Amino acid sequence: VHPDDLSSVNTALEQYLFGNTPVYKVEFRMRSYKGDWKWIESCGKIFDYNERAEPLRLTGTHKDITEQKTLERTLAIHQAR
Repeated sequence: VHPDDLSSVNTALEQYLFGNTPVYKVEFRMRSYKGDWKWIESCGKIFDYNERAEPLRLTGTHKDITEQKTLERTLAIHQAR
């Protein structure tokens, strides 16, 4: 995870695990195996709890949204002009 995004990723996960948000969904940059940065959309859901109603297992996905982020940035630049 990109150092600038680490705090927001941790906060989103903590908020979800403690029941303060109904869903876990966050966007952040992650270094690819080639060394470049990709934008990722991460979504998750708790699907198992222990006897104290604490999260036990979470499942989720990571989706590469780099192209979408590039298009959004390009559009914002054009709109600013």
